[in-house]
Amino acid sequence: MKKNIILFAMFCALLTGMTAYAQVKEDNSQDWIEKFYFIKTGNLWFNSLRFDFPDITNTRISTDTMPVYNAWGQSMDLSFSDLPEYITARIIPSTLKPKEEGKIILTFDPVKKGVYGPVYENLWLYTTDTNQAQKRLIINPNIAEDFSVLTEQQLADAPHIKFDQEAYIFDTITSGSNVVYDFVFTNEGKSDLIIRNVKAGCGCTATNPEKTLLKPGENSKIGIVFNTSGRTGHQLKSVTVIANDPKKPVTMLNIEGFVKP
Repeated sequence: MKKNIILFAMFCALLTGMTAYAQVKEDNSQDWIEKFYFIKTGNLWFNSLRFDFPDITNTRISTDTMPVYNAWGQSMDLSFSDLPEYITARIIPSTLKPKEEGKIILTFDPVKKGVYGPVYENLWLYTTDTNQAQKRLIINPNIAEDFSVLTEQQLADAPHIKFDQEAYIFDTITSGSNVVYDFVFTNEGKSDLIIRNVKAGCGCTATNPEKTLLKPGENSKIGIVFNTSGRTGHQLKSVTVIANDPKKPVTMLNIEGFVKP
């Protein structure tokens, strides 16, 4: 009997605590809103301006959701215009009442986009906000090739990319000079190697390979140019190479050295 009384008392205390917590949240709801929606673009507040589409592959349509909040004292209309064919959007609701939360649901179709690797694009959200009508949003998926569809035999016979070296260290040079280097690679696999994408980081340019489809045993090269104008000190630049190699779909090529004034 005593045990039951203790358990009942503990349950009542827990229930009271939950009620108190709910009351605190209710009392501080505006504080919570301001902390959660910490990105304020005019009267429309965001928790993030970026759609990441995590774990997206080239075969799977992906969806990401962005919460929004109308901090205005009047209703606000939201809409998109001229979205590319690989993006569809839903805004729920499309008209936000004062102090109302909503969400933007964006769907990305990598098949229609037709690229591999990181994508970075701007989208413009149009609103009736008199403070700032247009809001710049970002889509930033990293599209990976889906190798799960390959059979064991296809994996065994897959291509394999092999670079002579993946890093080039240059001697100290004067700012304004160009660093030029060719990264040579070979297909050491058993089927055709396809270079899906070559993407240079800031300050670098990368030429497309002489051949983007290599038979087993063939080689090619990717030319890199690093312009050091306006740069001094230690430098580290990278180039991302994406290929249809299941064991090594992404290769990071690095150029490193010191630039003096």
